[in-house]
Amino acid sequence: GVKFDRVLIKQMAGHARGRAEDEVASLLKAAFRDAGYAARSLGSAKTELDAARAALRWAKDGDLVLFLSHERRDATQEFFAARQQAEEAAC
Repeated sequence: GVKFDRVLIKQMAGHARGRAEDEVASLLKAAFRDAGYAARSLGSAKTELDAARAALRWAKDGDLVLFLSHERRDATQEFFAARQQAEEAAC
């Protein structure tokens, strides 16, 4: 199976289905730990843009970053497009 080097979990307001605000993120982290992920490979972010920035700070040349966006999808796509344009202009 596929194993990720780093997993960032973002809180999704309005999707807790009756759970406490941070409970879903805690359950997800616990599930990843149960699947063999070290606590140091799991992180969290308040917004999708925060997660995108954190992922790109962590990633090295040649790494594959898989980013699933649910909220603010347009802003996240614009962020990645602007980063790509900046990198292409620097070359």
